[in-house]
Amino acid sequence: MRYGTRRTIFSAALILFALIPSLAAHSQTVVETADQSLAAATKASLDGHYKEALSNARKARSSAQGDLKFAVQFIVAVVDMADMSDDRHRNALFNEALKAANELEVAKIGDGTQDAEFSWHYMTAIGKLGDSLSETSPKIAAKILAAQAKVATNLKNNPGFPQESLPLLAEPMMSKAIASAMQKDADATLAAMQVSFDAGFTSYEKLLENQFVKNLKSKKIDGLIESKFLAYQKQLKKWARESVANFNSFDFKFDVADIDAGRIRNSDFRGRILVLDLWATWCQPCREAIPHFVKLDEKFRESNVDVVGVSMDNPDDPRKSMKVVRNFVDDNGVEYAVAMGNRSMMNQLAPGQKLPTVLFINSEGKVRFIAEGPHNFHQLAAITNELINQEKDSPTSLFSSSEQH
Repeated sequence: MRYGTRRTIFSAALILFALIPSLAAHSQTVVETADQSLAAATKASLDGHYKEALSNARKARSSAQGDLKFAVQFIVAVVDMADMSDDRHRNALFNEALKAANELEVAKIGDGTQDAEFSWHYMTAIGKLGDSLSETSPKIAAKILAAQAKVATNLKNNPGFPQESLPLLAEPMMSKAIASAMQKDADATLAAMQVSFDAGFTSYEKLLENQFVKNLKSKKIDGLIESKFLAYQKQLKKWARESVANFNSFDFKFDVADIDAGRIRNSDFRGRILVLDLWATWCQPCREAIPHFVKLDEKFRESNVDVVGVSMDNPDDPRKSMKVVRNFVDDNGVEYAVAMGNRSMMNQLAPGQKLPTVLFINSEGKVRFIAEGPHNFHQLAAITNELINQEKDSPTSLFSSSEQH
């Protein structure tokens, strides 16, 4: 995200939770649907035509005529446009996203007490908005992030929210602590952090890098984060050891095209540990996990470990999606190898396998663990380290022989 010194101007009427007056009805017939206008805005933004993007975004919001479900989609798309935009149009795009957020706040439909699924999407959308505004407009961002945390807390007590997904609420609950840090309230930050940790918060890299938390220079807060992080790492080490030990290993074979017109085969990695990420560009958790694999590749590439991404965008006809995948890889700084997965790879896994799915394969080509669903960097690193340690302890491993020279 490109941030510089900016003069950010938001009118009082656009501050979150202020009631937004209804727009005057248009006398002209709208030709494009709201979805079409939003798609046009996104395309214009990607092409660098920010004025056109703003115009189409406004048209989309007007065409939606108070469609609250569309408003959630609108916020996410417009925040992405604003993050790419130049200074001249960035604030105007954020204002449009804030208007949509205000409509949702007034309606109360996404406050977490009613429709759990809709509230989840609303919570995610305003969290994205708050994160994007945090450096340039911290006062507004603090209000938005506090609202996100409130929705998460309500969802925790909502019987319609899946019990197995409760740990996913810990991170948005931490937004209350970030909001308090923005307001330079150390006591409130500490209290909110403890609540989030108790709920199962584990995204330590995000917390450790947060400048607002650092700026508090609180020994109590720093001590709490450090103690929780050390305990978490110890817990992960045990989890990784037990997970690999209890897993029924099996051979996994593949021969697929990579996005650079080559081939990638399982035999290419004989003698090396392989972390194989099965993902897709249409899978949001997969996209969000890409930075974890970029970091994993950087950390372990000198430790006899290879990271490979395998796109499952279209396993029945992989070539149809190659351009989309290649563009995604280029836009997200992915330096590890990426291939196009096929149906034969999925057929070797259990029926109904969900994305993302990560296969950890040892130097003999055997799958030693499968991580299904979202996993953070520390979890992925813990399993990788466990495989490295097992290789070092093996009398026939390349690790032990190389260390003797």
